[in-house]
Amino acid sequence: MTLYRAPAAFTNPRPDGPVTLRFEPGGTVSGSSGCNHYRTDFVVEGAHTDPADGLGRYEQGQAIRFGSISVTEIACENQSVMEQETEYLPLLSRVRRWVIDDDKLILSMAVV
Repeated sequence: MTLYRAPAAFTNPRPDGPVTLRFEPGGTVSGSSGCNHYRTDFVVEGAHTDPADGLGRYEQGQAIRFGSISVTEIACENQSVMEQETEYLPLLSRVRRWVIDDDKLILSMAVV
């Protein structure tokens, strides 16, 4: 991830706590929130094909919802990475739409 919107402004993830997001076959998502690892499921709403490839076969721009997020509970030594994690995970659960623009996946809370 290269940018996310924290409550007050757009924020770059900490270089010492990179945030990752990987869509996996079977409708699951996993990644790192900077310190801990997380996993959840996802559902794309509307007409789509088999989700066996992650997002690969869905029509971009469709509504998407993530399920309950499971997170490991490792204590972060770096407070700013822990704050990043505290901001990022609730934002992920609020995502409602996805699109790929210029080879970048954009997840947004707005339903267009």
